[in-house]
Amino acid sequence: MRSAVLFILLAAAGVSAFVASVACTAILDTSVEQCVADGDCAARGFATTRCVEHVCVASNLTTDAAADAPVDAPPVDPIRGCLGNVKWEPEDPTIKINLRGRYVRFLGEAPVADMAIKACGRLDPSCAVSLGSATTDADGYYNLKVSKGFAGFLALTPPANFTEMVPALVYPIPPPTIDQPLDTKIGNDLSAHVTTVGELNFLLDQIGSAVDPGLGHIFGLALDCQGKPAADVSLRVSVRDKKTITYYTTEATGLPSPDGQATTARGEAGFMNLPAGPVTVEATTSPGRTWGQYTVLVKPGHIIYLPMPPSPSP
Repeated sequence: MRSAVLFILLAAAGVSAFVASVACTAILDTSVEQCVADGDCAARGFATTRCVEHVCVASNLTTDAAADAPVDAPPVDPIRGCLGNVKWEPEDPTIKINLRGRYVRFLGEAPVADMAIKACGRLDPSCAVSLGSATTDADGYYNLKVSKGFAGFLALTPPANFTEMVPALVYPIPPPTIDQPLDTKIGNDLSAHVTTVGELNFLLDQIGSAVDPGLGHIFGLALDCQGKPAADVSLRVSVRDKKTITYYTTEATGLPSPDGQATTARGEAGFMNLPAGPVTVEATTSPGRTWGQYTVLVKPGHIIYLPMPPSPSP
């Protein structure tokens, strides 16, 4: 799938052989198209790269931003070289692009059909004004028109045939700028997996907690400059409740641990039981470098799915 989509972290022990095989799997697609033109690479913070097959690669002949670079300039670090140099295009409501995705259930991976998806403005927490809407088809697919550089969020409402699903807010980060084909095929391995309250409680039990219906949760995935899961990223959040728990998953088992200090190679981290309202997640990496800042809306009883690539400097 060519967009930032959901992922879910669920512990495996004692559930089923299927769950054990995919415990704490990142469902968010990490093969996101990085670019269409060379200028897109400069916007991502790679001034000395060019766009080759939708990936930014090192080059001595790059964008205008790198015209004055030495001919023998060394290649940039593909993992962290964009830190401090990332630029995201401003939202342009005059240009519409297509987001395509697919949703399946976590257990059994059956398609989630007839689920309503609304595009909501960042400053419209109740989504009073829909900026676009779609409904998943029988195979779980949707196509949704949004503004180029869309800076809001997607609201997922549990369908009548899956009422036990946890409602969710999805933040497409970085803001999407590439029009996706209407007929792209998406396998179960790259489809967005949604979960139930029971499954969420199972996850929270692994870190000694339980769902508080008046609080919300952030499932985050740190991504490097290439859009791959990133290690050594630490998170802190602007607002906490006495029940709030920060977790990181372990590399060996993929299970969530409240004792971790930074992401492992899995890149998975987040917060359980956060108070409702605007929350800013700040990500850093050693030695004290800013990775990114992401402001999201936490709603009671909701999961917030948050990709965390390097972001523009605050």
